[in-house]
Amino acid sequence: MWIPTPIYERLPQFLILISLLFMSSGVYLGFDYWLTFVYFGTGVLCFAWGIRLFVIRFVYRKANQEQPVDAA
Repeated sequence: MWIPTPIYERLPQFLILISLLFMSSGVYLGFDYWLTFVYFGTGVLCFAWGIRLFVIRFVYRKANQEQPVDAA
């Protein structure tokens, strides 16, 4: 599946932003409600997924950068 480059490059930042919004919404609700824990769980998952994408892309780009280019 092909994703346009601007969306592909911004996806990790978007996920981290969404995670912060979920966590701040949970704090705003307070810990008296059960929905707070759902918000925090969703926020943690989005944060972990965003960081995972950053790391995967960093490793992939670093590995491809070190390979010599043949002048043919």
